Amino acid sequence: MERVLLAGDGMKPSRKALRFAVDLCKALKVSLSVVQVIDYSQYGKYLKKLRNSSVRVRCLFEGSMMAATFAEAGEHDTGSELMALARKNATDLLREFEGSGIQYSLDVKFGEPSREIVSYVSQHREVAVAIYDASAEDNGEPDRSFAKQTFKRIKERVSVPLVVMHA
Repeated sequence: MERVLLAGDGMKPSRKALRFAVDLCKALKVSLSVVQVIDYSQYGKYLKKLRNSSVRVRCLFEGSMMAATFAEAGEHDTGSELMALARKNATDLLREFEGSGIQYSLDVKFGEPSREIVSYVSQHREVAVAIYDASAEDNGEPDRSFAKQTFKRIKERVSVPLVVMHA
């Protein structure tokens, strides 16, 4: 079955991008894959955003970072358990769209966003359209330069149509 990919380089998709992705999935009668890429170079920005965000997002971030730390230290079982908790918390954030009738999956990845997004599309041939959620924020203002650089790298290497969303 074909899928729409909603990929972002932040802690959660923007409401506008998620709504667009859900509406597109309904129109195309396909499922949705949500991939959030946590970029280590943006760690400080994430921490700043999280100081003002909900408990569930904080749990996602803390669980994800702990999972990565444990995995790097060779504690894969502990890392896997924490990653499962992080995914559960992220899924809770997507529940408001459950009534839409579309099936969705969620992946949280660590690394450089353009590389992870291109890799995901390459490994998942069922992705028919990719949506890049370029709504990363820095101090409440869109971080357009980071989003533009990421978009440019994705555009040059992705093998499916690419839609860019700005919140």
